[in-house]
Amino acid sequence: MGFIKDLTEARALRTQRGLNLNAEQVAENIFLNVLSLQAMRYDSNTAEQAKEYARKTLQYQDFSNIRSTGTDLHNWVSIFNNPGRYEDQIGPVGRASMPIMQFKRYLRDIAQGKSNPNFERQFLMSLERNLGIRNSQYSAVRRMFSDWNRLYGSERKQSSTRLLQALRAKSPRSDLRSPYEGFMRKGGYEDKSMKNPEKNTAGALKTAAAIAAAGIGGYYAGKAVGKMIFPGQKPITKI
Repeated sequence: MGFIKDLTEARALRTQRGLNLNAEQVAENIFLNVLSLQAMRYDSNTAEQAKEYARKTLQYQDFSNIRSTGTDLHNWVSIFNNPGRYEDQIGPVGRASMPIMQFKRYLRDIAQGKSNPNFERQFLMSLERNLGIRNSQYSAVRRMFSDWNRLYGSERKQSSTRLLQALRAKSPRSDLRSPYEGFMRKGGYEDKSMKNPEKNTAGALKTAAAIAAAGIGGYYAGKAVGKMIFPGQKPITKI
């Protein structure tokens, strides 16, 4: 009950008025938070939290609108599932799209405690491709998380720490950030000595917030700091 209660209190996006991200940032929020669920579902310390979050995300299965009682993941997906409605705020999404039917199946599997590694690999790859994710390090994390149960301890630490860095930088107010940090702490996964490529993002986010406060929409604020928030990255490992 505590976890579900927290979901109603910590929210990155409650209403359309609070949307101040560009399309690329929304896509990355979706991708990073799905990856966090992928790890949490396979750890005994957080498997139940992952189930509860998946159930709550599926509460409004049409994914047609931002809802104050939906999860952040639900709301970000709803934006990408209806890009025309939010184009004035996030800008054009181009060829990017949300594989909504696969996403619903993925959430149902998590909610029911089902595991289908082949489907999960296909879905996560499709999600990355459809959303237009261009960060090669996030792609490397995705490949590792697709085979979580087959990873060595060092690989789990490396990939999960890289995701933690990304979540803290790109999705700091997500309702999944705290549960994922709990997953990291309980599992002993964090490698604090690992270099953080997201170090410039915090300053960029402050800049974007200042621009938005001055009355500029999320799309244009995002463009103004895009080079800082989305730097090119080298893969964290060859997989």
